[in-house]
Amino acid sequence: TDAAGNQQTASATLSIDSIAPVLTLTDPGVTNDATPTISGTSTEPQGTEVVIVLVDANGDSQQFTAQVQADGSYSASPAADIADGDYTVTATITDAANNSGTAQGNGTVDTLDPTLTLDGLGTFNDNTPIIYGSSID
Repeated sequence: TDAAGNQQTASATLSIDSIAPVLTLTDPGVTNDATPTISGTSTEPQGTEVVIVLVDANGDSQQFTAQVQADGSYSASPAADIADGDYTVTATITDAANNSGTAQGNGTVDTLDPTLTLDGLGTFNDNTPIIYGSSID
């Protein structure tokens, strides 16, 4: 109401969202790919950005992004090779209300071929020789 007695009514609808979005991270496991694919799922809408931070065995960090797909999945790989050994990965998603969800995991990159040593190779007069050796991975 103003000084002249005129009145006006207005209404608005608002929503309160204090719930963090759900984000999963597929177990990276062991791979021989130096740019491992990081993947998972989210309940957020298609196109929502997932920020991924990967720290390799040397402590070097790479940050890259993925987009949530129509089926709720996301996946991306680092732009550069990571060091052989164990790595950690953290994925974070933020919804429209600025709530964040995080998922973490660990993986291993092993691009080195195993070493194989055979012992006592030579000439045999046995049709079923036994060959001994060892391997190191």
